[in-house]
Amino acid sequence: MKMKQEHYDALKEQISLFLDKVKQEHGRSFIDLHMDYIEQGLSEKRFRWDLWYVSSNNRPPDFIDELYEYINDTHIETALKRIVKELTEEEISKVKEEV
Repeated sequence: MKMKQEHYDALKEQISLFLDKVKQEHGRSFIDLHMDYIEQGLSEKRFRWDLWYVSSNNRPPDFIDELYEYINDTHIETALKRIVKELTEEEISKVKEEV
């Protein structure tokens, strides 16, 4: 992955903040949202890039400019795949702990 760790961590935090807000306001978990996309026939790629878009409210103004100075959309896609995988694993772990 070509994205710097500091940017990766920031992006994951931005997405997590959005997901926390959705859970608080609508009672929908990350997995619920993901399943909604699957049930509507939307692609995994669409899900990832929608997360990118909706988390933009949690970004500093220069974040995207900094990223595009050294990477492109392909590298961002790779980071988004990894973030979705990690968030899915974290959500599953939370559910297992509750059972």
